[in-house]
Amino acid sequence: MLYMWLTDYMANTAGFVYLAAGKLSYVVTPNMVPPSLPIQLNTSYFKDIIPQLYSKFPNWGMELKLNATKPPLLKLSSSGANFTVFGDVLVNVLKPGNSSDSELAFVLGAVVLAEAEFYLKNNSANLFVCGNTTFIRINLSLVSTNIGDFDVDVLQEAANLLSILYIIPLINNYANSGVPFPVIDDMTLTNASLKLGEDYVLVAADIVYS
Repeated sequence: MLYMWLTDYMANTAGFVYLAAGKLSYVVTPNMVPPSLPIQLNTSYFKDIIPQLYSKFPNWGMELKLNATKPPLLKLSSSGANFTVFGDVLVNVLKPGNSSDSELAFVLGAVVLAEAEFYLKNNSANLFVCGNTTFIRINLSLVSTNIGDFDVDVLQEAANLLSILYIIPLINNYANSGVPFPVIDDMTLTNASLKLGEDYVLVAADIVYS
């Protein structure tokens, strides 16, 4: 019998290390947003949500710089996994015809709460640990602004609607594919099971050598 344990302490320690190394940041540019999304990274799409943004920068492109401000927090329990991500979003506007010329429009503080489940999937002789995100809630606050104050409530609700319609399905498209359970050559895992408990996830399986 093979056992593999993962504790939330291990995951949270890894998050601390990645944050200290400056690895928890990401830039979203206009060409990265699928055309199928109802909101694109252009100020014209925010004309009704943030009128002064469009008024000051009409039809300018936008760039989002996402940065974690604290280590992400994972909490495991028998009912699943809870994630909390703390960060900020620097919203830059891009001058038409020159995407390298940008101005900072405003900065948002963000706290993202997510819930997920884990399960096992067999594919031929391989065992995969898969996930399924069941809930995401994004809480936004205005940290600083160069376009004047505005109410972030509508922006927050738009972000949460996008998370339900697009972000969760996108995450699950990858998470449902799973991560292969590590095995060596000529070894097969059978009768595998996954158990979630307080602060841990346990995968157990029988080993068959060929």
